[in-house]
Amino acid sequence: MSIITSILDCRPTIETAILEGLPTTALPGFVRLSEAMRYSVSARAKRIRPLLCIASYSLFELEWHSVLPLCCALEWIHTYSLIHDDLPAMDNDDYRRGVLTSHRRYDEVTAILSGDALNTYAFEWLAQELPKAFSPERCLPVISGLAHACGVLGMAGGQMLDMLAQHQVASLESVLNIHRAKTGALIEASVVLPAHLVGATSSVISALCEFGADLGLLFQVIDDILDETSTSAELGKTARKDASQAKLTVVRVMGLSDSERFAQTLQAQVMKRLEVLSQMGLDVVHLRELVVLVANRRY
Repeated sequence: MSIITSILDCRPTIETAILEGLPTTALPGFVRLSEAMRYSVSARAKRIRPLLCIASYSLFELEWHSVLPLCCALEWIHTYSLIHDDLPAMDNDDYRRGVLTSHRRYDEVTAILSGDALNTYAFEWLAQELPKAFSPERCLPVISGLAHACGVLGMAGGQMLDMLAQHQVASLESVLNIHRAKTGALIEASVVLPAHLVGATSSVISALCEFGADLGLLFQVIDDILDETSTSAELGKTARKDASQAKLTVVRVMGLSDSERFAQTLQAQVMKRLEVLSQMGLDVVHLRELVVLVANRRY
């Protein structure tokens, strides 16, 4: 049994799991794809989604290693989304996580296919590994829920909204809709899906949904602010890219100062969501630690 003192202590285990879980092959023609997948996954990253997954699972169980397959799937899917987000057809960036983006390190074809492979392999991995520790009845809603978070009403749909919104008249409602889908859906899933694995009550799952949705929004609002206030070296990607591409962001709608105040309001709301969970008898110390990390990060 491994009791967590700080949720950040889980990072080395997460790093090992997400790399060791990736497929390897020596078959001609497949090596390049496998190498490109590993290249993007191994770059510097916060691993917020796997950390949230473990923090949520630890609300119910002290032994958290059983949830590592879900941690891996979350990070692989997130990485795939970044690979595709950086492509010339979308945000067209040269750097991500402090290294060359996949299409710059390799080429567009390899980048697209490595993203596709990470996405599909995540579900293959879950179907293979989750039932080793959990019943099929509990695994199914997790796999289904993750697919929903990534699909037309989640991450992919949010990316479509983001692309369509460039150069359009900005409104806060439009920005928040994009953020909730493109970024928030996967963060919310990271918090909620572990509760399905332990058979949590509907009231607890509902409270986790509200917490996760608000945290996802806070995460992306902070991203919008950092794009304006951090350097490219700090971010690991091109700074002030949102403004140069006329992206629909909170900063574009509200200005920097009001965006920072909005982020503070959101953080307070997220903390209130945690209090609800605490009143249900759950120890939210690790989730609270991650809220502070999200709100105060510099990249």
